[in-house]
Amino acid sequence: MYSVIIPSKNSLNLCACVDAIRDAGEMCRILVIDDGLEYAPSDCEALKGKKPFCFARNVNIGIEYAAPDDVILLNDDALLKTEHGFSALAEGAEQYSLVSAAIDGVVCNERQHPREGGLRPEDEMVAFVCVYLPRDTIDRVGMLDERYTSYGYEDNDYCNRLKHLKMEMAICDDCIVEHGSLPSTFRSLKDISRLQWGNSVMFERKWRTAVL
Repeated sequence: MYSVIIPSKNSLNLCACVDAIRDAGEMCRILVIDDGLEYAPSDCEALKGKKPFCFARNVNIGIEYAAPDDVILLNDDALLKTEHGFSALAEGAEQYSLVSAAIDGVVCNERQHPREGGLRPEDEMVAFVCVYLPRDTIDRVGMLDERYTSYGYEDNDYCNRLKHLKMEMAICDDCIVEHGSLPSTFRSLKDISRLQWGNSVMFERKWRTAVL
């Protein structure tokens, strides 16, 4: 069993995101972490997020609530394009400790762009646009680090922690999500570079001293 966790403050994005999941034939449980929505689809469970918004903290609310389910972390501006794509992620998670969908569009790791079908090992990191986390991985690695309060690098951090434990991750080309056609809450901010820099400093300090 798995639950899909979507943090969102944009109702239009959220509805398009949920519609894409249902259109792909996935009838999974969807947990929305509400960051100020006007409304949410009726077939979702809405959980109140904490202010000020912190991706790691709000996602952790969903991870804890979803227990004992595995979870898929999904951006609200990501649209599932592959029929039963999430089911393919779940199958991939039987072999790997973390599995990312292939990302058609904006993603910092170009290796996450779609290729031929199947699973590809990834040795460095995956951006958390759409990732499957088995509950066993969460139990071993822990929750996302809530010290990343600005933008980015909580995914780099989680992947580093996973690798530290000799656990493996992969990219699944049998699950493709489109990312970039819907408006982004963060990428449109004028001070995005400053926010990203703040988390990059946090990341470098943490891993320079190897404080886990």
